[in-house]
Amino acid sequence: MFSLFSKKVSPDEKSRLASKLLSLHSQAPESYKLEKPKFPVIDQTTRLEDLITAQSYKFFTILGMDSSWLAKSPEDWDNDEGFKDVKEFVYTVKVTNDVAERGIKLASDYATILTKDDSIRAQLLQGV
Repeated sequence: MFSLFSKKVSPDEKSRLASKLLSLHSQAPESYKLEKPKFPVIDQTTRLEDLITAQSYKFFTILGMDSSWLAKSPEDWDNDEGFKDVKEFVYTVKVTNDVAERGIKLASDYATILTKDDSIRAQLLQGV
């Protein structure tokens, strides 16, 4: 979903993404179960729009944001207040993986300061 806001994605591709989202909107579930995601098989022929499913609307539902701008041409999205709101979220959201990686790096650095013995360091990190 973040690719809708990327400058590296062409307007044509954004249009295809939006069309697929709009075509699947009626199939979006009323409620969502919290479960382990089912990841698609990705190969050299996979396109961004192949990754869009009816579940993709969860993005707008969770954020409680407007998605009506999807019906417009991608060139007009920057003039839409709904798009601007979602874009601001996308550009400012903290990515969980990045935060987790920083935490792991901090813990590893601290463990290195505490001991030079690899086995004790491994036990310490396992405890953390």
